[in-house]
Amino acid sequence: MKLFGSEGVLLMEVESIAARDRNIHIKGKMMGQVPMTVVLRPSDLREVMRMLSLPVIWQGIKMLLLGGDRKDR
Repeated sequence: MKLFGSEGVLLMEVESIAARDRNIHIKGKMMGQVPMTVVLRPSDLREVMRMLSLPVIWQGIKMLLLGGDRKDR
């Protein structure tokens, strides 16, 4: 999975996501070169859940169902 900035620049290429030590570890490369492991702790996940509004959840569902890679950024 690739994560892009609003300008279309590659920020992170995710190689794997794993559950370890009560955390979620996201391993990948930043800017296509720098290896990095991001650790998502339970408190971080709770914070993310609070940020999810109904319109954001609805958009996620539409993205899953409609598919396609549109370049609208």
